[in-house]
Amino acid sequence: MTSSTGTSLRRGSPNVAATYRNAALQRGASPVAADHAGACAAILAGDLALAGVYQVIRSLPISEALHRELHCVVDQAIFASVGGELFDIESSLGQDMPPLEEILNTARHKTSAYSFEAPPHAGAILAGAPRTGEIRAGVFWPVRRHRLSDCRRCAGRVRRAKPNRQIPLG
Repeated sequence: MTSSTGTSLRRGSPNVAATYRNAALQRGASPVAADHAGACAAILAGDLALAGVYQVIRSLPISEALHRELHCVVDQAIFASVGGELFDIESSLGQDMPPLEEILNTARHKTSAYSFEAPPHAGAILAGAPRTGEIRAGVFWPVRRHRLSDCRRCAGRVRRAKPNRQIPLG
């Protein structure tokens, strides 16, 4: 079983889908049934990881307002990441190489949102940084940052910031 990236390895070891596919084959499952078991296990592992993020946030000894802000950051990162995965799937269906702008947009949504944007944004919130509306994160391209006013849970709960100021991250 391969992942959405076309490989059955993650950092040199079998990924969740491949591990469960191989286990199903060893137990006598057909290749089709083993592929299905692997895909289901991978989806469930992703669901557990997402639930774990919210559990970590819930366990933090912080105000309800900060919990809401962090949930908004995570919500936006998840939404962007799922969209990026779909962009990736759609672009792999065609015969032609997608334009560079589309590749960068896909990478930004698929990976950058949860790897390079949400963590420093959450850290800035927890550190009490002023809410300036934007966090600079990208090195290779400018990225759209989470604006708390974009999140339904946060709408109206955050003071308006000057539009072009950025949170310094060190």
